[in-house]
Amino acid sequence: MTVTRNGYTGVVFVQHWVDWDRNGIFDAGEQGAPVTGLPNILPEDEVSIEPPPGTPNGPYYARFRISTTGGLDPTAPAINGEVEDHIIQIGTPTAVTMGDVELIVSKVSEFLRDIGVKDMSRADLLALLSTWDRFAAERLQNASRGRLLKALRDYLDPDRDGKVIVFAWETLEERGTIGFYAERSQGETWTPINTEMLPGLIAAPMGAQYWLADPDALPGNDYQYRLKELDAWGRIITYGPFDLQATTH
Repeated sequence: MTVTRNGYTGVVFVQHWVDWDRNGIFDAGEQGAPVTGLPNILPEDEVSIEPPPGTPNGPYYARFRISTTGGLDPTAPAINGEVEDHIIQIGTPTAVTMGDVELIVSKVSEFLRDIGVKDMSRADLLALLSTWDRFAAERLQNASRGRLLKALRDYLDPDRDGKVIVFAWETLEERGTIGFYAERSQGETWTPINTEMLPGLIAAPMGAQYWLADPDALPGNDYQYRLKELDAWGRIITYGPFDLQATTH
């Protein structure tokens, strides 16, 4: 990291601390190696930050002090100099850039065709069923491919009208996305749509499109939806709520 002296050309001491244990305190053991800036050479000094072994990726608070005396504590007074706090990033930051979000009324047969069930193996069908209904998937661990297809149709079309509501969203970029959970609300209570995480793409500069069937939603009703992203740091990041009403495409 580069520390700028703001025009001072004498000998300076640059100290820094990083709150590696995230306890809100710059402990004595969290001070990095001080840097002595020599006069009249460069207006900037380079500070090398070395995370302790095993430090998880993520943001950390850091404090930098520049003075002509050195040997200061992170909060001690000084006759001159400057103190600045910054957030430093260890590892690649995660991010999801959301695109369009909509609720679609789809024919069950078309939805199954569009997600490619025709070419899915028995194991893939079981995994797909588990995404929506983990308990049904557990009961059908040893079921045939045909039985799994029927279970998928039964799940998607409980009222036998041949249609299903699909919650669809688009990401324009993904970095560090492990997967998504979706929830629906029509009041104060949020109801999970998928019992198993819908996998993300980890690294997708161009983003992706996602479709998640929601058989309990009804055409013509107003709903709120939200997405919960599990990222590579183990954080849950919420997107939404999105106010949606199902439309026929």
